[in-house]
Amino acid sequence: MLPIVFQLGLFEQTSDPRERKYSHKCLHWMLECLVNCNRLYLRLHPETPDLYKSGVVYTRERGTEDWSGIKIGLRTKRMDCEDLASWRVAELRERTGEWAKPLTKFRNVDGFWHYHIMVKRENGTIEDPSKILGMNRAEGKPISTIRMIHTLDI
Repeated sequence: MLPIVFQLGLFEQTSDPRERKYSHKCLHWMLECLVNCNRLYLRLHPETPDLYKSGVVYTRERGTEDWSGIKIGLRTKRMDCEDLASWRVAELRERTGEWAKPLTKFRNVDGFWHYHIMVKRENGTIEDPSKILGMNRAEGKPISTIRMIHTLDI
């Protein structure tokens, strides 16, 4: 089977608030889909190491937005925020029974929306696997320089 590519027209430049809501809801559903695929992978491969012991590091994508599951992360040892957060949420749900969920934060920089995906733990705390696994350090930026101002909690 050839690769599957979703073409939904998400996050196109428009002033229509319905389109932004559509994009946000689809993003949420796609994150949950990746979480569920990762949960199944963990069930089928219980020997899979925990995310933080896997050797995977945060790596920013350039010119693309590929979403990778655990299997690909273990192969490449590189993932970005939605990949890492989805792995961690799946791990918490499958291995501890904790109902964590993906949390999306975003900000507008010069007319372009930047998104960052983290983990909202059941107790309300926020965990950021990307920062834990090297985001900003690898790019020579102090972690404290990134401030996402809006939260998407659907």
